[in-house]
Amino acid sequence: MTEGGTSQPDSPPRNETPMTAQLVEEAREGLRQFPPALAQEFESALEAVQPILEPDELEQWLRDGLEIARHSLRSWEAASEYFRASGP
Repeated sequence: MTEGGTSQPDSPPRNETPMTAQLVEEAREGLRQFPPALAQEFESALEAVQPILEPDELEQWLRDGLEIARHSLRSWEAASEYFRASGP
């Protein structure tokens, strides 16, 4: 905490567990095989949903997005829409 009582910007989100941190890193790694636009949508959405989802919900959100992206050749586009709909 800083003097004003706010969290440090570098501190992990309140709901980040070792499992969710690992899944986020795995998601980032897995998204590298797709066009950069997908990773950008993912990062934007992650920033929006991470503070509000419980750890189990965040884990499911991550798994669902990756599963959509891996479904078929062009399904990364649907995954991009999934992340976009989740974000700000």
